[in-house]
Amino acid sequence: MYMPQSFKTVLVFLITLNCANAADSYIITDRGMDMGARTYAVACSDGKNASVNIQFNTENSTRNEELESPGLTMQSEGSTSTMPSIIQVCIFPFEGKEECRTSWKLKEAAKASCS
Repeated sequence: MYMPQSFKTVLVFLITLNCANAADSYIITDRGMDMGARTYAVACSDGKNASVNIQFNTENSTRNEELESPGLTMQSEGSTSTMPSIIQVCIFPFEGKEECRTSWKLKEAAKASCS
């Protein structure tokens, strides 16, 4: 079967692009709050599992059991409650040691935990 050279080039490019995107794929599952920290399980595309732990300063928060997204203000029946600030974000890769930073976003940390 004859395939033009341009078609082969496009096909190779698409396969390469697909493989690159698969390497960056992961699934994040929220495991909930525990003692001022929210834990996320990360399922990596290579079949390994990792986790991300976000530790919050909960001293000024009265609603830490309802944390969903840090930095948001929640309103309930006319009252407001500010979400606590992030102290640090730690990753726990399948193989490797724990790494913590103060300015990691969840998706960046999940991607790093799968690397």
